[in-house]
Amino acid sequence: MKRRICAAVAAVAVAVIISIFSVNVNGFHMAVFPNIGLADVHTPAKAIEEYAISVDEPEGESLKLRLVCGIAKKSVVKVLMREHAGSGLIWRMDSGRLIIASSRHLLMEDVDASVIFCDGTQTQARILGYSQQYDVGFLYIETKELSESTLRKINAVVPFLDDIEGSVQVRSVFLSERAGADIIQLGVNLGEGGLMFSKGYIMAADFSPVFNCFMIQTKCYARAGMSGGGMFDESGQLIGMISGGDVSEDSLSKESEVTYSLPAGTIENEYLAILRDFSNE
Repeated sequence: MKRRICAAVAAVAVAVIISIFSVNVNGFHMAVFPNIGLADVHTPAKAIEEYAISVDEPEGESLKLRLVCGIAKKSVVKVLMREHAGSGLIWRMDSGRLIIASSRHLLMEDVDASVIFCDGTQTQARILGYSQQYDVGFLYIETKELSESTLRKINAVVPFLDDIEGSVQVRSVFLSERAGADIIQLGVNLGEGGLMFSKGYIMAADFSPVFNCFMIQTKCYARAGMSGGGMFDESGQLIGMISGGDVSEDSLSKESEVTYSLPAGTIENEYLAILRDFSNE
């Protein structure tokens, strides 16, 4: 069996019509290949203080930007593995299960994980499986294990599902409409707690030899711990999941000005394929 995982159906949509920022930003990365992967492989999860994930109101930013962050942060979680920690995205909320998508290089460490939601609730999660081709894996949590209060405070992502990897035409349209478009990135801030927020713009969407697949490249700051977090457009829609960035192999900071994200459509395709494999067992 090429891949394994489990599932559900579609999520919650929130439309915020916005036009935000134009900026030059900073970016981030860490490594699974000569420098890729934003999970922190140096900080044991047990040594990381538990905290409620919150961005609150990014200082100095517009009300519209703060609204986007307010929407997006409800779908971003902190994922704690045995020795590592990183970010995750609520992919589905359905059929009695909540599905979390995160980076494969983080999830492959163990069969169990701990997830912290935006309200500070922490609960155990189990691995459903991983893609063998892409840097994505999935966790699941039984919704009965979460309080009604927590379920009201969290949202599944609303992903942009066009298949920019599988179709040249779709990719061309994506670039014509979104190259240079403003985005925000949210992932766990291991150093200070809460979420790391950064803003930037889409640079390209093409094949990455390092990841061996099509990735969305952004000019946007990221750093260790943000792997598995989200790259959102100015309406709060998820465009991709952060996987890595450009960092020299000898860098100790694990920060980057350029980030690579796995397209949301690719994640969805892998998710559905794993469901088919699972149902055929």
